[in-house]
Amino acid sequence: MGKDYHIEIPHFYSFKYYEGDKKMVIELDFRDQYLYLTPSLITRWQEPYENPDISCEDKFRILHNIQECLINAGWKPEEVMIEEESERM
Repeated sequence: MGKDYHIEIPHFYSFKYYEGDKKMVIELDFRDQYLYLTPSLITRWQEPYENPDISCEDKFRILHNIQECLINAGWKPEEVMIEEESERM
């Protein structure tokens, strides 16, 4: 069975994450050498799935899916990091 998620990068400042028939737009600056993926990037699904309550567990699952997609798109694993927000402060 194949993956049920993927990303599209139409701009250097955001990307679209798809999971099944749901979609969200995530702001991330691709001009940076390192990409820091934090739970605060995951805000809401677009209509008609805009349920505001995305659990912490689901946010990290989505972040891991995004990390996998970015690495498969050519980013090096050490350039795509998943972090808690407090780690960079």
